[in-house]
Amino acid sequence: MIGDGFMRILKVAAFIVPLLLAGCVSPINWQGARQLRAGMTEPEVTALVGKPDAMSASGNGYVLIWRRYVNGQVQELAVPFKDGRVTAVPQVPSSF
Repeated sequence: MIGDGFMRILKVAAFIVPLLLAGCVSPINWQGARQLRAGMTEPEVTALVGKPDAMSASGNGYVLIWRRYVNGQVQELAVPFKDGRVTAVPQVPSSF
């Protein structure tokens, strides 16, 4: 059986952890993300969308990744680059 003290700690953690995670991501400009076009440079993309949260290698290019947490769910934008230019434009849901 779980004690009252432990349950209190779990409740506090359930409140604080999402706040901490939200602080670990950069704000995303979704309107800017909707303006992305193939061939744009990385500086053009970051000027529209904001600073990415991560970069990942992908084949012979790389992907910049933006994340935000909403109601415990991750919303992610991943933009692939090759030779410093956008190769494909991701669809941004209208709910973002």
